[in-house]
Amino acid sequence: MVEKKMQKPMLCPVPLCGQPMSTDPRNGYDALTGLEGMACLRCGHRGLKAGKGLQLLFAGQHEYVF
Repeated sequence: MVEKKMQKPMLCPVPLCGQPMSTDPRNGYDALTGLEGMACLRCGHRGLKAGKGLQLLFAGQHEYVF
């Protein structure tokens, strides 16, 4: 039997908001990048979430952007 790993909901990063974010129907899931659009229903903040955990987007000489 395979156990499904429960993920904590992504919380809104806006100070004094902290509400769970939900999938943004305008962005949805981009299969090319593996990023999913997220939106806060309370304050309207929008962002992206990596579907398979932390992903390196690009790297410079002395910096990494995740």
